[in-house]
Amino acid sequence: MSIKRLAKLWVWIPVLFLLVLIFNFSGTDGVQSNTLSVSLTDRLVNVFVAVPFLDFNSGQEQISLNILNLLVRKLGHFTEYAALAFALAFALYRYHMNKGRLILISMAFGFFYACTDEIHQLFVPLRSGRFTDVLIDSLGMFFGILFFYSIINIYQRIKPGKWETK
Repeated sequence: MSIKRLAKLWVWIPVLFLLVLIFNFSGTDGVQSNTLSVSLTDRLVNVFVAVPFLDFNSGQEQISLNILNLLVRKLGHFTEYAALAFALAFALYRYHMNKGRLILISMAFGFFYACTDEIHQLFVPLRSGRFTDVLIDSLGMFFGILFFYSIINIYQRIKPGKWETK
């Protein structure tokens, strides 16, 4: 196998890593998943509470904790799928796929994987599959692809012709 062919295969490792990571996060039961997000949320709330000019009472702190916990959970979905889209777009780009086809394949694959991910969660204790999460995941995919093309455009301005598709 030539070095060029081998290099094209290596670009799929981040995609596979993220697919497994997402699958593993979805496989954690509801208690473990919530404990992880509440732990992160607690840290965020403690940062806000420590700001001197923000005066939180305990009731506001609890409301903030609940709202932030929801945001942390949804941002987790968004971020996982944005990273997946970036990795997938990079892999497909290395195969010199045109922009329209790359976006279509990435979005379709991301939507399909998000659907199967939510179905997977239906079989995990204390978890549920939600179509709203599929939409959040798809939005993450869109922004991941947008970010990828922003990086490519910047790179092409710095080094013209280096990453052109054929």
